[in-house]
Amino acid sequence: MRNGQLRTAIGSVITVWLVSAILAQTRPDILWMRGGHRTSMGNWNSYVTDVAFSPDGHYYASVHNEFTVKIWRVRDGILVRSIYSNRATPYRVAFSPDSRSIAIGDAYSGNIQIVRLCDGVVIRTLTGHTNAILSLAFSPDGQYLASAGYDGKVRLWRMSDGITVYTLNYFSLSVAFSPDGQTLACGLADGSIRIFRTSDGTLQQTLTGHTNNVYAVAFSPNGQYLASGSRDNSIKLWNLSDGSLIYTFTGHSAVVFDVAFSPDGAYIASASGDNTVKVWRVSNRSIVYTINTPDQVGPFAVGYTTDGQSIVSAGQYIHFWRASDGEHMRSGYDFNDAVYSVAFSPDGQYLATGSEDGSVKVWHTRDSTLERALVPFNGFNVLAVAFSPDGQYLAAGGASSEVKVWRTSDWELVATLGSHLSVWSLAFSPDGQYLVSGDAYATIRFWRVSDWTLTRTLTHASGGFAIYSLAFSPDGQYLASACRDTTVKVWRLSDGTSLYTLTGHNTSYPYTVAFSPNGQYLLTGGSTNLARLWNASNGTLVRQFVHSHDPLQVAFTPDGQYLITGGYFNLNYWNINQNNAPVYAYTEEIGHGVRCLAVSSDGEWFAYGRWDSTVVLARSPFTPTTEGDVNDDGCVDDADLLAVLFAFGETGLLLPEDLNDDCVVDDADLLIVLFNFGSGC
Repeated sequence: MRNGQLRTAIGSVITVWLVSAILAQTRPDILWMRGGHRTSMGNWNSYVTDVAFSPDGHYYASVHNEFTVKIWRVRDGILVRSIYSNRATPYRVAFSPDSRSIAIGDAYSGNIQIVRLCDGVVIRTLTGHTNAILSLAFSPDGQYLASAGYDGKVRLWRMSDGITVYTLNYFSLSVAFSPDGQTLACGLADGSIRIFRTSDGTLQQTLTGHTNNVYAVAFSPNGQYLASGSRDNSIKLWNLSDGSLIYTFTGHSAVVFDVAFSPDGAYIASASGDNTVKVWRVSNRSIVYTINTPDQVGPFAVGYTTDGQSIVSAGQYIHFWRASDGEHMRSGYDFNDAVYSVAFSPDGQYLATGSEDGSVKVWHTRDSTLERALVPFNGFNVLAVAFSPDGQYLAAGGASSEVKVWRTSDWELVATLGSHLSVWSLAFSPDGQYLVSGDAYATIRFWRVSDWTLTRTLTHASGGFAIYSLAFSPDGQYLASACRDTTVKVWRLSDGTSLYTLTGHNTSYPYTVAFSPNGQYLLTGGSTNLARLWNASNGTLVRQFVHSHDPLQVAFTPDGQYLITGGYFNLNYWNINQNNAPVYAYTEEIGHGVRCLAVSSDGEWFAYGRWDSTVVLARSPFTPTTEGDVNDDGCVDDADLLAVLFAFGETGLLLPEDLNDDCVVDDADLLIVLFNFGSGC
């Protein structure tokens, strides 16, 4: 940081009030998110329609036809924001030059939303197109946005006020600004490319040569060349000084959906419907290599990371490829389908997740790094995961009809427990001696951990009703089972008898069940808009908590003072003795609902899985934190002050120095450190 910036920062501290440093939180205190896009078990009709990189190189955005736009951190693949709408269908996306906002074009309405990345707020909606947005591009200075619509119009928008500067009556499938912002290129459905002067829309050049739709246009970094991709399966390279065709690259056997220059301009990457990405050398017009993507559809988009080290392709899935040789580096997804189950290890070091894609993953809770990826079920849903009380074992079950158990010390598979008809729920007894499983036919099985033999079977109901949830009482004497037959049963384990049955779950069914830490209460969730608290000893109703949507998931905090309910669009914390209103209510980032929920044993964190292939780890609102502690060492001191000063002026998501989460390290963050200086030390 330059000295002038430092003087400005310190001087500003004197004039800014502390109250300005505190922003209202509209979502949980999210520590990290890992995710993907929901592909519905590899459905061909589920895919990414567009991908774009932020100019600062830190983030990329992906658009999926499940109605979401997701923003990811390039360096580690962490998901930083999900933008969801049940009223729109995003199709195209573009980053603003300052990387602070994105433009999202709708597939039907023709509207374009300008969304601020920091908080996901729509700051402007551009209306004028009457059909799908086919392409978007910001001018390099950020003053203008160009859009091509299925209505046969190209519009240039002034970003300061959202006014249309002019409209071009051309059916364009792709638009791009030159690096100097002086010209706008449009690839047309008639196979031509037209170059317009940005300032007034005057036609300057017409490039002809393609014999079918031009789906992609891209300027070289120096602005001297233009690459185009077409439905005629070719890529063409044009000299813009005179509009001449330099070369036609052939080799794709299907439509070329996208083209991109490497940051140094030496290469062109192309994405085709023939399931390949090809890289071409500009200097001698030769093919460097071909990437055969594993996807069933696409890729529809391709791009280079800002540093030029990686190529990213997007189709059915997102993939990162090493730019030098085309080797696969990593998938852009952590999950390919909904996250159905989450569980903390007893010591809180790990979070296990089970997904509809058939995977079990174990994450380090502190930094979200992957400890182990287990893929034991060959694509069958993983509906339940559970750690043993001593942390020595991790069990998982799902639609494959088996329960698998791993030893956590070396992640060796130690047991495969069969005889199920799809496993929906798992629970270890508090003493760790038994693992209990609930299947799709209302059967509960007890497995002895010492030798993994089946010792007891209980039947909750007759017929094909799944046991959605199982919970032991803290003393291990009782077991509660929640069944799709709309009932909850509590069993005395000494003799296997049912003590009582809870009914009255309206038109829905109890989806989760949990005992309070002191064993006094039983909590059920899943009924229409209600979570119910029952007296665990006799099954009488104590209290009901009204959730705005069906609370499929419920849990107690370890101290027993609060309960959590998670539904389709929100997540609430309640005082166990008060049902008039939640203590904390979160709605942001939960566009696809809470599918599973877990609380760490010390109550410091809670985690939930979502239908949109995302798992979230968040800090409990009751966890004591030291305001201003940048490095999270419990003490606000010189190190924290220096961290903020040296990061002063930086912008972005998930910056540790951004203490008030407004996506910029500024005066407000300095104030937080200064007014809390010495705290916790």
